Amino acid sequence: MTVDLSQLCVTNQWSEVWKYLSSDAAEEEKESNVMYRNDFGRTCLHRACFFGAPDDIIKTMLDIGGKELVMEADDDNDSTVLHSACGHGASYNIIKMLIEVGGKDLVMAKNKNGDDTALHYLCWFIKSHTKVAEKIKLIRQIGDANLLLSAKNDAGQTPLEIATEQGASKKIKRLLTLQSTTPIADIMKVDLSKLCMNEDWPELRKYVSSDAAEEEKESNVMCCYGDGWTCLIFACFLGAPDDIIKTMIDIGGKELVTKEDIANRTALHSACCEGASYNIIKMLIEVGGKDLVMAKDNYGETALHYLCVYIKSRTKAAEKIKHFLQVGDANLLLSAKGNDGQTPLEIATEQGASKKIKRLLTLQSTTPIADIMKVDLIEVCDDKQYRRASSEELERRRIVQVNP
Repeated sequence: MTVDLSQLCVTNQWSEVWKYLSSDAAEEEKESNVMYRNDFGRTCLHRACFFGAPDDIIKTMLDIGGKELVMEADDDNDSTVLHSACGHGASYNIIKMLIEVGGKDLVMAKNKNGDDTALHYLCWFIKSHTKVAEKIKLIRQIGDANLLLSAKNDAGQTPLEIATEQGASKKIKRLLTLQSTTPIADIMKVDLSKLCMNEDWPELRKYVSSDAAEEEKESNVMCCYGDGWTCLIFACFLGAPDDIIKTMIDIGGKELVTKEDIANRTALHSACCEGASYNIIKMLIEVGGKDLVMAKDNYGETALHYLCVYIKSRTKAAEKIKHFLQVGDANLLLSAKGNDGQTPLEIATEQGASKKIKRLLTLQSTTPIADIMKVDLIEVCDDKQYRRASSEELERRRIVQVNP
């Protein structure tokens, strides 16, 4: 039976595509339909990558057609499926699957009309992509990095020049300017984890602020060591100075800040566990955002749980908690229970937290945190006055002061 999978892809009928691919039709029939080329020489995989097929459909097509399917270039422009994927914002998983099957030949392939590689396409449409840095790193690792980065299309543009035109970030532009002759896999020269464990902050500062190649520094900073710890997790855990943390974050960005170890702990968990300064907590949250604040480890605990375990030995605990609540989903954070069944408030209470801290951790109002933080009633009345004041009076004061 002939099934026009290309047409189903063009019309985004993914349920029908999946129904056929996962059916009990004969394998040779499926392979014939998957490998079929339309009048422009395009396969259903070209169409699926172009029109945004779900990952599982792409994977199944690859399982059926293998490298032969991946390497099929269309008749119109010699564009590969990787060109299609990179030109239309395909997910990191899809690009990774294509490259794993097609290898270096696929990554280095150029089309006919523009002499573009898939990396050129990715840079043209850089703003429609997620995980851009990860995609570029993968392409560089599999292909010949310097040939890819120096390749000019028919318009005389390198990937860097295209990405710059499209408003790429400094981090992306650094990735696209690698001209080192050192293979990417061999760049790892400096064990930053040892410098952290030895608390050799002057040497660590010397390296991260040195004139070493940006790609080398980034590679070292992003490296994961035992238990999946990055040097940032080590630095937060062992009390590195604020300026070192900031430089690491500047180099590694959100990708570094949100990296998790084998227990799904982030640098923010580490910082809260070991009493990092308010400035460090703020830097991490500003880069990692809500995703970082809400992240849970394998024990179901957020970084706020960690902060509460050591609440009495922490400076500016109230300010740190307020920052968590402003950036994260306050009520979800405050009601979140770890695997031991404890909320942040219950942990803080066990640890002898002050009344002010406990009040911050019992907030269940639907009023936005940013509004509530405008008036700290504890600052305008002592505990004795607070106990005497009626809840109605306190609410009246809040309304008057927030909305004068």
